[in-house]
Amino acid sequence: VVADEALGNVRTVRAFAMEEQQAGLFRAEVDRAGHLSERLGLGIAAFQGLSNLALNGIVLGTIFVGGSLMAGDQLSPGDLMSFLVASQTVQRSLASISILMGQAVRGLSAGARVFELLRLEPPVPLQGGASIPAHSLRGRICFNHVSFSYPTRPGYPVLKDFSLTLPPCQTVAIVGPSGGGKSTVAALLERFYEPTAGTITLDGHDIASLDPSWLRGQVIGFISQEPVLFGTTIMENIRFGKPGASDAEVYEAARLANADGFIRSFPQGYDTVVGERGTALSGG
Repeated sequence: VVADEALGNVRTVRAFAMEEQQAGLFRAEVDRAGHLSERLGLGIAAFQGLSNLALNGIVLGTIFVGGSLMAGDQLSPGDLMSFLVASQTVQRSLASISILMGQAVRGLSAGARVFELLRLEPPVPLQGGASIPAHSLRGRICFNHVSFSYPTRPGYPVLKDFSLTLPPCQTVAIVGPSGGGKSTVAALLERFYEPTAGTITLDGHDIASLDPSWLRGQVIGFISQEPVLFGTTIMENIRFGKPGASDAEVYEAARLANADGFIRSFPQGYDTVVGERGTALSGG
């Protein structure tokens, strides 16, 4: 994570001359991971060592008991060889199992966090719920006595008894100091979170009863505070919000955003690959 953040924000790191500090954080994380790997390796080595000791003991026990029986004419050399071959076959099989167990332990250790995340249930379902017919949709949004605290800080309300009406077909700006809850209002409207108290309605319908995929995909257009670009072409990035958009619609959207000119100035135009997080383009 440290390396990903530092490399993803390398310009900021260099602008503040924090290369050594970030390198120190990375070394600390590597050392921590190394210590954990050593402990895991010692456990696996102890398990495999004891397994090999027990398996070799089986072979030695077979030879000792078989030799004693041969000395008393109770076992023939051929029978002893048969037992030895069988015991070695069992030994090789169990040795393979011990190696696989070590690999399984490593895999489970690496995948434990992934499995934990996969078991999580989203607080807001991705799909399911009602939708409003397009011909009757007006776009009147009301926040009715809404209170909200982020799950990570339940004791610190960001919004408290917040009420607001956004009339349709009008431009409304919400202004205020940093940390005042402006982004939270947008996040609640998108149903990224559910209000702690109160309701949010769209044309009188509680958005908690509406299909989130319909709400986000067809009703609300969201533009993040930070530019977000995927490691694909400019054409596909613009088309991301409307996968079925024609090339003409993409060109028109770029023209309205005053981006058509500089996009066409690239050798590959709209087929230019922007790189992961848009690293191949300037910040503007």
